[in-house]
Amino acid sequence: MMSRARPTPTSVTGAIQGAVAKDPEFARAYVGLAMAQLNEWACFSWNHWAFMGKEALELARRAVDLDPWDHRAHCILGVAQLYDGTGQSAA
Repeated sequence: MMSRARPTPTSVTGAIQGAVAKDPEFARAYVGLAMAQLNEWACFSWNHWAFMGKEALELARRAVDLDPWDHRAHCILGVAQLYDGTGQSAA
């Protein structure tokens, strides 16, 4: 039986950053990066929201700007705004 190593959050984030480097207009990549920031914060770094949250919000906003029809972009932006306390501005 062949065993496969599970991808780490760092390797996944690196792959997504590679996608952004190849295509800076790829909205779904920004969604992935925003989700990675939120997951990193929620699972490991509760006390770093001031840094990680700001980046997650910026990445999610970029995704929505690039593809206003992408429901995942709007969803992750809403989650980031909820944690940030700016959820009332989500429209």
